[in-house]
Amino acid sequence: MKYHKIRNLEMKVCTAEQKIAYNMAFSAHISFQDRYDSAKKVSAICKADVLDQIVKHEMDCYGYTDKGRYDVDAIFAALRGGIEAYMDKPFIATSFEEIGAAFPANYL
Repeated sequence: MKYHKIRNLEMKVCTAEQKIAYNMAFSAHISFQDRYDSAKKVSAICKADVLDQIVKHEMDCYGYTDKGRYDVDAIFAALRGGIEAYMDKPFIATSFEEIGAAFPANYL
C-alpha cells in the first residue's frame, strides 16, 4: 500500500487516504445510520454484516469516481479500521489529527 501525503502535514498525523475514509464514513453516517442502529440492536452478526455492506457500498461509489490517484487498499484499510467507532459515535472532524486517530493507517 502506498499512502499519500497531505501538503504541509506529516504522514504520521494523517494521510490523504485517511481523509478520504473519513469523508466516506461521514457519507455513510448520513445514509445508513438508521439501518446500523437497527442491526446493532439485533445481534453482533447483523451489525458486522451491515458494516461490511456499508464499506462495500462506499468503496463501490468511490470506484466510480476514482482516477487512480490514491491507493484503494489503503482507503479500504482506514475505512474498515474506523467505521464501527464512527457509526457508534459520529463526529464532525475539526483537525487532521482527529481524522488520523479515528481512521488508522496501520500499514504506514
